[in-house]
Amino acid sequence: MSSSMEGVRVASCVRKHKKKHGKNEHDRIKQAEKKKRRLEKALATSAAIRSELEKKKQKKKEEQERLDQECAAIAEAVALHVLIGEEDDDHHPATTSLYHRTWPL
Repeated sequence: MSSSMEGVRVASCVRKHKKKHGKNEHDRIKQAEKKKRRLEKALATSAAIRSELEKKKQKKKEEQERLDQECAAIAEAVALHVLIGEEDDDHHPATTSLYHRTWPL
């Protein structure tokens, strides 16, 4: 009777081991799927952040170009104003003599 009891115990242990092994495998698969979802979510978040940074970078570049154009326009206006002012000075000898006159100290 003891040999038949041992056979039952061994069979019972084998079944329990198979169930436990199956459960462990199932848990590993679930954990792997969970990890995969987390990684996919992190990847999507990273892509969204990169996209926002690229948009900001492009906007900053466009703003810098606009400022450069404004500065160039201002410089051109100042240069024209100076040239016009010099021409006016040439036409008004009294004004010219005031600018070039040395004052006694």
